Amino acid sequence: MHNLITLANIITKQKVKDLNLFDRNVSAGNKQYLLYTGIIKKQIRTDKDAINQLYGKKVSKNNLEMLKSRLKQKLLNALFFIDLNKPSYSDYSKSKINVYKQWSIINILLNRSARPVAIEICESAYRQSHKYGFTDLEILLCRVLMHHYGHININIKKYQKYTSIIFEKIKILEKELITEKYYNDISQEYIRSKSPNNTRLKTKLEKYCKELSAYEKKHKTYTLCYYYYRLLLAKYLLDENYEQAKDTCIKGLEFFSRKNLKTPVAEFLFRHDLHSCHFQLKEYDKAVTLIKENISLATPYSYNWLREWGYYFGWAVVTKNFDEMLKATYMATSNRKLKDYPLLFETWSIKESYVQILVQLDLVDSKYLENYKLKKFRLTKFLNDVPEYSKDKRGLNVSILIAHFIHLLIKKEYDLILNKIDNLRQYSYRYLRNDSTLRSNCFIKMISKVSDSNYHPQALKRHTKKLQLKLENTTYSYADNPAEIEVIPYETLWDIVLEILAKNQKQN
Repeated sequence: MHNLITLANIITKQKVKDLNLFDRNVSAGNKQYLLYTGIIKKQIRTDKDAINQLYGKKVSKNNLEMLKSRLKQKLLNALFFIDLNKPSYSDYSKSKINVYKQWSIINILLNRSARPVAIEICESAYRQSHKYGFTDLEILLCRVLMHHYGHININIKKYQKYTSIIFEKIKILEKELITEKYYNDISQEYIRSKSPNNTRLKTKLEKYCKELSAYEKKHKTYTLCYYYYRLLLAKYLLDENYEQAKDTCIKGLEFFSRKNLKTPVAEFLFRHDLHSCHFQLKEYDKAVTLIKENISLATPYSYNWLREWGYYFGWAVVTKNFDEMLKATYMATSNRKLKDYPLLFETWSIKESYVQILVQLDLVDSKYLENYKLKKFRLTKFLNDVPEYSKDKRGLNVSILIAHFIHLLIKKEYDLILNKIDNLRQYSYRYLRNDSTLRSNCFIKMISKVSDSNYHPQALKRHTKKLQLKLENTTYSYADNPAEIEVIPYETLWDIVLEILAKNQKQN
């Protein structure tokens, strides 16, 4: 059903109407049409939904599979008639789709003995492929033309031309495939290993980039440059050479901004990596400008759009702009589509729990509260909304436990706080005992002394003086914090804890 849902969302209702895909006279009782409209209206998401809505719960599995298969084929055929003049299609993307369409037409025409028309289209498609650097398509098209002018309609000059192009492009295609293979090798190592071997990765990247550098100087094709720049960027990021990484991003943006190579996806990725480099170099104004640009270009509530708002949240954190933290949280959480990405949903739920702390302490401007009103926060619901990250003992579970503790402190749930402190101490001893979790270990020890200090802020400061100094001597970096363990830096959270205790003292 997933593939059918994807296709149905590509073929719009207007396109279905324009192409008259379903017989209008019988569409009311046409199960293909009813299945399509049910998917579009999000009433049908599973086989069970389809059976209930279309067959009244009584149907054989074979009948449903046949219905799905026929609708799928109808939608696949309709793909050939998608309007490519929409702004979402770049010249590069439109040209590639068009040439592939033409390649299919050429083969149909050759099969039906309409060679003259096929060759005319083939030569036009080749010129377009050459302009945009579609190496694999150039080879396929030139192969047809080589055979035609060498055997059917003999023209020695054209035969030699297309033969020469084929063997030249085969060499370029080989370089492109090697580049893509190297990129996949590195990607696999990152994805398959929770703790990639950095020494091995550095050695591989050094070797690959040196080899590919020579290719890139000779053949600046889309495929070769895209994968080479991505590998070069990975190399510099692994070396923490952010200036060189930044230069590579700029080079990539310049290359993929050219008219015949312009593609939103490539531009988006290099702009994303560029703002990450600016973050590392503490060039926050430059970073947020690029983040805003990516947000404006991404489809609202898509995965990339939500991720970019996450980086906007990060910018607000490092610049201590609580108002903009609220804005970013509202933008990401105000639509149900966030739940389509379970881990992102959990990440934003955790962020929201911290923003709610700021709201409850009146640290957010009232105008922002009016414009970006969050749903009422319920602690129990929050804890139920983060099942996956609760299992991550050294990652975001730390931020969940700390948020839970601070919310209990605001509510003056002292009995629950005592139990929570015992849990935090045991948790810290079991899971936070290495250098990478030093800051979390330190902060948990600090808040664990709240009850020992009888919930008095000044007494707590005395009890935690050494721990606070130890925390301040370690470095916080949002960009170096891939698991986002510190949603808000512990130094800022510590001030918030002391402020809560001071308020509670005044109210007693």
